[in-house]
Parts: sequence; structure tokens; C-alpha cells
Amino acid sequence: DSFFVYRESTQQGVYTKIASQEASAFSTFIDATANPQQRAHRYALSLLVTCGFESLQSNPHKTIHLTINAGMGGAWNLIWDQYEGFGYLSYYILRGNSPNNLSDLDSIQSSLTSYTDLSPPAGPLFYAVEVRKPTPCTPSARIASNYFVSSRSNVKDVIGVNIGSISEPVYGIEIIPNPTNAKTEMTFILN
Repeated sequence: DSFFVYRESTQQGVYTKIASQEASAFSTFIDATANPQQRAHRYALSLLVTCGFESLQSNPHKTIHLTINAGMGGAWNLIWDQYEGFGYLSYYILRGNSPNNLSDLDSIQSSLTSYTDLSPPAGPLFYAVEVRKPTPCTPSARIASNYFVSSRSNVKDVIGVNIGSISEPVYGIEIIPNPTNAKTEMTFILN
């Protein structure tokens, strides 16, 4: 008849139903209330059969949440949490110059959850971490060409700031506006 989507609440192992969908609908779901830039979420599914019985919840799947911080010498440190769902042996580190132009940078064993890009190129960079399913799944039998073969983290940018060098002593910095949420102007006070 239909399936239910559950998301883990703020209490471990306690799930709240967030959606239902008819079995005849295309079998994908986008959680518009989640913010993948902020945190990972754990999801489970159940089925409602035509006689009105709801199945037990499936094993959970958890998304990957990626954070990035600046390392020494221009390096970028990537840190993420473990994916939960299908089996996988490696994490794939993706990098590109736009969120839609990511390619494999490296891969590491699935027992690790951090990576340092020691020699990133100049310019704006975007990173993601991905696990790949050994066999693809088709979300709907009606559209057999639509395969899903991976689970990807949020995409993080590291658009750097380069102020060059200042030859005189700096006595203060003025940042306008404060607080800010978009564009910031910095003034260095030299005298």
C-alpha cells in the first residue's frame, strides 16, 4: 500500500514518522526539513500492507556529515562521521572547483574518518566524501535507468581569503558589519 519514512529524534534510537508515500509513487524521498550542512541524520522505513498492518522498521541508514578546517601550510583537514546502511570498504574523497564538478581525489579505508589534502590547488575548492554501493539499486521498477550507487556527504567549500602581506605593524582590525551573514569588509589599522 505505502511506506513510512522515520527519522531519528534527538534521542538515540527513538524515531519519528516524517512522511508517508504510496507504493505506486516513485520510491525516493527528500527530507526538506533536514540541513545536511549542519548535521547527519539517521532514517528508517516501514511498509504498510493493504490489510492495514505496518511492518517493523528497517535497519537504519545514516547520512555522512563533513566538516573542514584549515591545516598547516595551506592544507585542508576533512573530518566526517561514519556512514551507516549498506556495506562498503572505502571512503572516496571528492574535490572540485564547483559543487557540481567534483571528481575523485583519493580513497581511504572505511575504518578512518579523516583526511588531509596536503597540496590543494589555488582558487575556490569544494569537497565531499562518498561511499559506493557494490551493486546499484533501482528506486522504481518503472524507471530502470535511474540507478543509485553511492551515498554522498554534504558539499563543503573552502573559498579562502588571501590578504597578501602587510609590511607595517597592524594595531587593529575593523570588521564591518558585525555580526555578518554574507559580505564582510576588513580594515587593517596601521597607525
